[in-house]
Amino acid sequence: MSEWTYKTVRELCSHVIDCRNKTAPVVDYPTPYKMLRTSNIRDGFVDTASVRYVLKATYDIWTSRGELEDGDVIFTREAPLGEVGILKKADGYFLGQRLVLFRANPQKCYNWFLNYALLCSWIKHKICGSGGGSIVTHLRVPDCEEIQIRIPADLSEQKRIADTLRVIDEKIELNRRLNDNLEAMAQALYDYWFVQFDFPDENGKPYKSSGGKMVWNEVLKREIPEGWMSVTLGEVCKMYQPHTLSLSEIDDSSDYFVYGANGIIGKYCEYNHEESEVAIACRGNSCGTVNRTLPKSWITGNAMVIKMLDSGVHNEYILRTIPHIGIHRAISGSGQPQITRENIQKLKLTYPDNNKTLKRYSEIAQNIVTKLLNLSIENFYLSSQRDFLLPLLMNGQVQVKPQGELNYHFC
Repeated sequence: MSEWTYKTVRELCSHVIDCRNKTAPVVDYPTPYKMLRTSNIRDGFVDTASVRYVLKATYDIWTSRGELEDGDVIFTREAPLGEVGILKKADGYFLGQRLVLFRANPQKCYNWFLNYALLCSWIKHKICGSGGGSIVTHLRVPDCEEIQIRIPADLSEQKRIADTLRVIDEKIELNRRLNDNLEAMAQALYDYWFVQFDFPDENGKPYKSSGGKMVWNEVLKREIPEGWMSVTLGEVCKMYQPHTLSLSEIDDSSDYFVYGANGIIGKYCEYNHEESEVAIACRGNSCGTVNRTLPKSWITGNAMVIKMLDSGVHNEYILRTIPHIGIHRAISGSGQPQITRENIQKLKLTYPDNNKTLKRYSEIAQNIVTKLLNLSIENFYLSSQRDFLLPLLMNGQVQVKPQGELNYHFC
């Protein structure tokens, strides 16, 4: 094990480049030139799924201080402060406001080690807390350069440590991509069957495209397949708000996830739902947002559970249907937005004339959702493993031996 010393970001990097501190003019269509924002930087990675696009002239101006390169570490110096992520492929991306890039000097520092070092909780504590105890909300670029990290002098040791964590993160990222594909499959299946009405007819052919009869429904003000009907949500679903936990009862060291109005809000020692459920936010600014919960979770009263009355119909059907039935019409409240059971159960939707179509849909949806949930659960375990190992590896308590990346020695 080589000697560990404290080095500043400036000492470890060949380049530290600030963003252009202005809002770049964007366009509402895709181009090869993409702006990264602080919301794209999370948990050691740069998420490029939700970027904004600009024209080449804008890109040229906003990269006048230097273009991004593969493997650059991107750091948020404000709103929020202290998030970090590594940019794998830099082609066409540039820094939006409040971002700064750290380009590790390959002779001194492995870029992934720098990335993980900046993820450590004690580094964030130093960044966000001043000596007097007040909270720092932003850093100037010179302050960013003075951030100190503890690092082994041996580059091969840096690489062994960082790559141990990277193996876990690469698996997490792969699972996320697989889940994105599964979500897209689930959405395409629903759209094909219940929006385009090309569910398989009795001959296995797409109903509407094969000439299936469509009739006007006066209640829904649209054409629907012959024999289908208009029903209210209350006629096909039951809905309720579970018991709400106080914030003092939430304990992140517990085993079961807690879902509130904004999705997962923490953990609790018990669960009140054995299976995955459809829960819709019924209070606050996220009112109307639909979540698919993990099995064995506690759902609070800030969310409303919606279940199909017919247990043979998978809840994925109602999860995909809710965005199509005008959920905004069920939101009330002059101060805080809210959804009541009385309002939501009146919403109208199209419903097949018999359960045959829904049962066939449910069989396919069940397979997709089961795989999706299993990958999500695996990612939570992987993230816990990564979070446990990160501080131990980055402060030298656990040594990764040269004989094998996963052969640990506890110091």
